[in-house]
Amino acid sequence: MAWWLQQEFDDERGKRISYSSEWMGDSEVRFKDAMAQVAAKMTAKYFTPDPGPRPWPACVHDVLLGSGPTIGFKQPMPDRPYQIRFTEKIGYLPDCHGFMITNRVRDAIEALEPNVHQYLPCEFYDKDGTRMPEERWYLNICTRLDTIAAEHCNIVISPHTAKYLTGNGETDVKLWKEKVAGHAIWSEWKYNNDIYVSDAFVEAMNRMEIYGWIFRQYLPEI
Repeated sequence: MAWWLQQEFDDERGKRISYSSEWMGDSEVRFKDAMAQVAAKMTAKYFTPDPGPRPWPACVHDVLLGSGPTIGFKQPMPDRPYQIRFTEKIGYLPDCHGFMITNRVRDAIEALEPNVHQYLPCEFYDKDGTRMPEERWYLNICTRLDTIAAEHCNIVISPHTAKYLTGNGETDVKLWKEKVAGHAIWSEWKYNNDIYVSDAFVEAMNRMEIYGWIFRQYLPEI
């Protein structure tokens, strides 16, 4: 079984967990450069004049144009942490601020799916420039799957991009059980680059009372 991973903005359990923030120094430039390197590498591999077999058709709307930490590809490891500063007073800071996670979330992911994903070092700073002491990591999800059982859903395949589109405006997604098996968290690249997670993943997060991520939409398997 699987769930769609979403991010909280105003937590249901009474804690403010979303805050405005900005890059510090050259962090944004370095981050975008790393993403561009990945896009260039994949383009060279799959979209050269003679690319050989590739997992998706060539198209100007290809997912590579939006390459980022939830796209399913390895990223260059930064030579120093990315730095993020909050622009408002911080109260409670959750374990998951977007995909920037604490050590205990990292450890939980590694326990379920070891040596698969990347954790890019980052640092949080308060509004006044004081560094927050807790170590943080930018989770780069490195599993890129197509597990959707399209013929059993209300979705259609776009003739232009070969990706899935919602057929009637409502989401009705089912996954192939055998394709989901063994995975904890992955990028469903053919369907909006959504992030899906396993039951074991959800159970681990709930057991640890992790704030910042929610799992409202259940995705049945067949």
